[in-house]
This record gives sequence, C-alpha cells and structure tokens, in this order.
Amino acid sequence: MTTLKLSLIASLLILTTFTACGTGPELTPEMQKEVKRFDDVTKLKELEQNIHQAMNQDELLFYAPISINQAKSYYEDAVEDDLKDEKMIDYLHAKKALKHAYETKELVKKYLADVADIERRMQIQNTKEIFPDRYEDFQDDYKDLIKTIDKGEISDALEDKKDVMEDAKDLYGDAVVYRNINKAKMILEQMDDDNLDDLAPHQYKKAQNLYKEVRLKIKKEPDDHAMIKNLAKETNESALYAQTLAKDVFNFRALNKDEQEAYFAKLHRELAKLNPNELENAILPLPLYEKINYLQDICTISHHQK
Repeated sequence: MTTLKLSLIASLLILTTFTACGTGPELTPEMQKEVKRFDDVTKLKELEQNIHQAMNQDELLFYAPISINQAKSYYEDAVEDDLKDEKMIDYLHAKKALKHAYETKELVKKYLADVADIERRMQIQNTKEIFPDRYEDFQDDYKDLIKTIDKGEISDALEDKKDVMEDAKDLYGDAVVYRNINKAKMILEQMDDDNLDDLAPHQYKKAQNLYKEVRLKIKKEPDDHAMIKNLAKETNESALYAQTLAKDVFNFRALNKDEQEAYFAKLHRELAKLNPNELENAILPLPLYEKINYLQDICTISHHQK
C-alpha cells in the first residue's frame, strides 16, 4: 500500500459511498492498475494479524472500542467481498480505522490518566465488592468517556470527566472509610438495635462523634495511610469499648443482690492475685481504685528496675 498515492487512496475511499448504493462511477485506469497490484491475500492476512494484536496485546477493545470494531468489521467485509476493488476499499477503511484506534489510545492515556489512576486505587480497596452498583456506574461512565474520545469529541469528554471524577472520588473515599472504620459503624449500629446505647450513653456518644469526625478526615485525605491507620485504630477501639461498657452494665443489672456481691468479691480476688506481695502486704481489703493504683505503682517500679 505504500506505493499508492494519497489522492488515489482518497478517491478509492470516496467510491465506497457509491459502491454501497450500487450506483458508483467506473474506476479510472489508474485506479484499476492499483487494484490489480493489490495482493489481497497477503494484505488481508497481515491486517488480520494486526487487528488481533490490537484487540489483545494492545488492549484497543478497551482504549478504542468503536474504532477497533470498525476496523474488524471492515476487515470481515473485505474477506467476504467478491470483487477485488471492493476488497481493496474495505481494506483501506480497515487500515484507517485501525490507525485511528491507536491514536485514540494515546489520547485516552493522556486525557484520562487521572480516571485510570483512581480506578487503580479503587481496585486496591476492593471497591467492586463493597459498592458493586456504584462501581459499575463508574465503569460505565469511564467507558462512555473513552467512546466520546474515540468519536473525536475530546472537549465533550473533558467536560463530562469533571462529574465522573467528582463521583469517583466520593466512591473511592467511601471505600477507604469502609475498609478502615466500618467495624466501628457496625458496632454502634448493633448497639442501637440492641438498645445498648442507653446503657453507656457517654461512651456511645463519644464513639459516635469520633466515627463521624474520622470519616470526614478519611474522605478528605483517603491516601494518607499513616493518618488513617492511627485514626482507624482509635475509632474502632472507641466503639468496641462503648459496646463492652454497655454489656457490662446490662449484665450487672441482670444480677440479683446475692449475685452482685459475688460479682464484686470475685473481681476483688482476681485483682489481689496480681499482687506479688499479697502475703506480706495484702490489697484484698482495699477499695477497687486503691487496688488499681497499688498495682500500677508496682508495675512502674518493676519497669524502671529493668
């Protein structure tokens, strides 16, 4: 095909419109010569290989779905054509569409790099499994942007991309929140369902407010991994502590008077067992807080001695 003049190629392509209607003008003598020189078997075999590579190794089904399918369609038409001039015209159309597909890929990589990056980060967070419907909507929007570029409507794609990126950032932030502090959310919701929130209202409210604050911080900085790790630990432990307090209060209130005495007696004995000097300096008779303070002092002294 490198021997063809550009004007001749253009003329042959223009003929496609008329050929499709069955009313086209006759090929000029020069065109007829080029058609005779056209090695359709070799050229179509080469084109088949190029399209196969484009659709597989070069991922043009993703980067340029319209153009690559046009190229494939023109190739299939060329294979089915009976007349050599028709084969040549469809071959030229296929080559042109294939070239456009590769050009589209470069444009997509240039203009949608930020969309591709946030998709990559979504995949790390397993967003598809967490929010399947929203993730599918994002993928549809992403594909629509690619198709718009493939159609040559770059300015429209860039305008549409603003909304797509806004939704994508919101989705990505929610995925990071879910992955890190959903445990706290589930605990607090379960406490509410089980009517445990009223049994530890102060800690419940504290844990609830912390969850809300941390959620906003994560949404604002979803890639600050060190910050998120520390805040997530604090948030999840705060919710778990609220649940633990509420369950302790619930269990204690369920005890009768005799069981309440036994409960505290056991608690005192268990704390006294932690005292290595219990035989010489018993802490069993002491109030709970005095026991705790004594044991803390022993731990501090032991730590300094090491």
